[in-house]
Amino acid sequence: VDVRSSVVVVDVTDVLAVDVPSVDITPALNATLRVTITAEDVPRQTVRNAMVLSMRVGFTSSVVTNNLVTALTLTGVGNVAGGLYRYDLRSVIVSCELRDGSVLLGTSHSPDDAGRMGFTGFRFPVVAGTSRALNVYCLTDSVVTQAYDEFAVGIDSENDVVWEPSD
Repeated sequence: VDVRSSVVVVDVTDVLAVDVPSVDITPALNATLRVTITAEDVPRQTVRNAMVLSMRVGFTSSVVTNNLVTALTLTGVGNVAGGLYRYDLRSVIVSCELRDGSVLLGTSHSPDDAGRMGFTGFRFPVVAGTSRALNVYCLTDSVVTQAYDEFAVGIDSENDVVWEPSD
């Protein structure tokens, strides 16, 4: 998980500037579907007990292949006492959900002890030669345990994205 994409949770909103680059998680050669994560336009600071845009997952199909994304596993870390740990994610966020624009895909999921959330049972088509993005929204916890809480969600590996060619 790239902690540069973290979201800081505080009791009141202040200004926080964080530079977050886009990260490509798929091999550049022979990929029929390129997957990127970005948090460039994601709020860097939020208040407790809020549903907040936490990252975007971009999908780009090759010019010759339609693809269908059917599962996605997110992994995250949380900071409640001075370090970013996977098991602390549960103390910072209640759950996360995937959205295609304003449309909820499947159901929201809470992180397990390893900071993982598996989303299955959805169909997200990406037409050949086009790009689409899923938005990841997370509900922050209602308690801030220190001056601030912090979390980051991302994708551990290309194996955490399941897709297949489609017609």
